[in-house]
Amino acid sequence: MAKSKLVKANEKIAENVVDGYKKVEESVVGGYKKIEEGVRLKNSKLSQNR
Repeated sequence: MAKSKLVKANEKIAENVVDGYKKVEESVVGGYKKIEEGVRLKNSKLSQNR
């Protein structure tokens, strides 16, 4: 009985860790995409001004 409680607790912790990792990953990737898009827009504006 105690083992099943421990297993359930570990599963809940694992789910929270995975959810947290996904949020961090989405934030990092989303931030990178915004930076990449900004650089691309800046470069296209610079090339139009030449």
